[in-house]
Amino acid sequence: MTVLNKIGKIRKRNHSLVAFDPDRIVRVIRIAAESAGGFEQDYLEGINDAVFAAGETDDGIAEFLADLVVICLNADPRHHVSNFPPTVEEIQGVVLHVLNSNGFTTVADAYTCFRWGHHWVRQGAISEEQFVRNGYPAEQMNELIDWNQQRGCDTVEGLNEIVRSGQIGRLVGEAVARYEDSLDQAAKRVIERIDAGDKVQLIWVSGPSSSGKTTTTVKLTDRLRRGGLRFLMLNLDDYFWSLIEHPTDWIDDRNYETPEALDIQLITSIFALSSQATPSTNPCIASRRGAASARRPCERSRIRSCCWTAYTVSIHR
Repeated sequence: MTVLNKIGKIRKRNHSLVAFDPDRIVRVIRIAAESAGGFEQDYLEGINDAVFAAGETDDGIAEFLADLVVICLNADPRHHVSNFPPTVEEIQGVVLHVLNSNGFTTVADAYTCFRWGHHWVRQGAISEEQFVRNGYPAEQMNELIDWNQQRGCDTVEGLNEIVRSGQIGRLVGEAVARYEDSLDQAAKRVIERIDAGDKVQLIWVSGPSSSGKTTTTVKLTDRLRRGGLRFLMLNLDDYFWSLIEHPTDWIDDRNYETPEALDIQLITSIFALSSQATPSTNPCIASRRGAASARRPCERSRIRSCCWTAYTVSIHR
């Protein structure tokens, strides 16, 4: 698609002016799509099928979307003036607007992960090695996919056939054995790190709702306890605001999928107390009233300092 571009410069974060290169927009959109498994993950008939038809390939779709970004940027007449070029943040915001407006929400989420990850690297909050890109562990997931494909349970049709043939018990047994072995290996690695002198203070178990965080936490707790470790176990479900103070969404329903739903200051204070050799108090939530009605003392006289937290807040829509 031929696009008339009148923008010559952009303003970087250090306020310097550099030449506007639309090809960079194509590249970042393509990278985000690749990390999400391709544009086809977001195909929606009647929403973005015209974009797929116009682009044909992933490279073509990325170029088409980048052209839409350039059109949106040029729609602001200020950007045609050399003293008011678009900033990097403005361009990134328009990229997200174009992706979301055309139904590419998965790609937009991946782009957001890259955007904010690089931000925290620049701020020095995390190192480049700690930046996990879009958070998708390709090596582990590919191994899991291969395991499913070998047993023919990687599709709904394959799983239905296993159920019909009466082999579901065998499959569940193999899956449980694999899960238990992964817990053994995880506990072993933690104990080896601590025995080697690594001062482990916090261990996080994270994941979306119903992903098995609590079960995993309990099972790993048992294994680490057998390894001679004692620690304070925290669950973020215990730190939601009371119902009166809880944030609501656009239909006035309580939104449990946002960090603002948690008492962050209380969580921070608990973490600070758990790193000191003094007793701390862990809130016990009365779920029927939705308020922190009681607090149980948690002594920190333990062999190793290890705070286990089940993280339950999801970033997905």
